[in-house]
Amino acid sequence: MEESYKEKLSTLSALAQIITVDGKIEDKELELYLAVAKRLEVSTEDYTRIMSGNITFEPPEKFSKRVVLFHNLLLMAYADKHIDDLEIQFCYELGLKLGLNSAAVRDILEKMEEQPQVGIDPYRVDRVFKRYYN
Repeated sequence: MEESYKEKLSTLSALAQIITVDGKIEDKELELYLAVAKRLEVSTEDYTRIMSGNITFEPPEKFSKRVVLFHNLLLMAYADKHIDDLEIQFCYELGLKLGLNSAAVRDILEKMEEQPQVGIDPYRVDRVFKRYYN
């Protein structure tokens, strides 16, 4: 089922928050954000409103979409090949807002910090959530 436009705006809102949380927007982060906006077919006017903070984040209803959003958030945070403490804290807090298991979120973030060169493999994220939810 295709995401509603409102869900797309909410996704972009979360991604905009992660790229601005450290007070600076790196070129790679902005490039990825704009590419996601284009892929989601969100208008220039709307993604500009999002970056201005005029559209708020609402978690997706489906669990699977929340996990995908969390993974996308991690990818966005790591777009500049560096993730700082503010971004880690934001990812943790948003994971909780998404209703994800706090231990699973912490586990994923710790693995990410321990091995930043590995990146964020979606299968790895999925395995962690399956371990905590089964």
